[in-house]
Amino acid sequence: MNAITEKMITRCFGRYLIDLPESFILNTEGGQEIDGVTIDIKARSEAEFHQALETRKRVLESETLLREPNTATLKEILPLPNARGVIFDRAENEFSNMFRTLELMDWRDGYQIKMQIAARDMSYSKEENPNGPIPTTTPEKMAALLKVYHRTRPRGNEIPTGQGTCILNGFVAGPASSEESIRFFYHLNEVDDVYFTLATLSGPRDNDTLLDRMKFLAPIWKAGEGRLIRSGRIFHELPGQEVLYMTPDEHTKIPSMEFRYEDTRRGDGVTNPSIDVEMNVGKRKPEPDPKNRDEHAYPPPILTPSLSEAEAVYLWDKVIPTLRTRPGAF
Repeated sequence: MNAITEKMITRCFGRYLIDLPESFILNTEGGQEIDGVTIDIKARSEAEFHQALETRKRVLESETLLREPNTATLKEILPLPNARGVIFDRAENEFSNMFRTLELMDWRDGYQIKMQIAARDMSYSKEENPNGPIPTTTPEKMAALLKVYHRTRPRGNEIPTGQGTCILNGFVAGPASSEESIRFFYHLNEVDDVYFTLATLSGPRDNDTLLDRMKFLAPIWKAGEGRLIRSGRIFHELPGQEVLYMTPDEHTKIPSMEFRYEDTRRGDGVTNPSIDVEMNVGKRKPEPDPKNRDEHAYPPPILTPSLSEAEAVYLWDKVIPTLRTRPGAF
């Protein structure tokens, strides 16, 4: 563990910082939603982007309503100001044209940017609402999508200095809002069962705390032959609570560990979004869903955790004290 933690690298997630060992790499999974807009940024060449864009365009142009095969689900394709990316105004699904999705695709600085937001177009509805007309939301949702798009830029391992929030492979500039949800995964290179989850969520908070919930979870752990390793309060820059426990896998009976931290600050959730940090050992790291579930060969179960309990606790105690607010983030 001394070798693993010898070099720690600062990582930015949401509006916070944390130091992880250099051997932990950013997982491909995770995601974020800002002001109702889901964002997906991945490293792609410009040629790969154009190929993906053309493929997506052909697919959407071929789709029709299930009950009306002659009615297209794609309303229009709107070019972005850079004349490279576009926004597809498409149906959410093949059952109705009333519920829409505004789907943006663009490329910038070696990254493909995809965004989408849900909208409603009542011009497709023929039903009378007894409570009065339901408004079409497409114009305002389009404005919200473009607002987030213009605030967003790709990002590698850079730690931004200005106001804004770090997202997966990107950065959204601007003040905090009541609608920010971020989730990152970092896994230990060359093993499948050691990873951190870094998450922030703005908005109202639950009244109960992590230690409050532990009272209800402990009997479940014990019934499954699990046990509590440690729990208590943490007094660092961001005060919080921690619960460290072990539970055997229900199939293999191999012990897996889950360590969890939650901050205990209370407020409106805008200037101090809630923080949730987890470390899992003995559980397979997040992986993308298979394109064809029927042909997917599921990986074998984890038979031996890559870290012992003592090693896992040592690593956790190296990482959690480094959690802090990024200067200038708010």
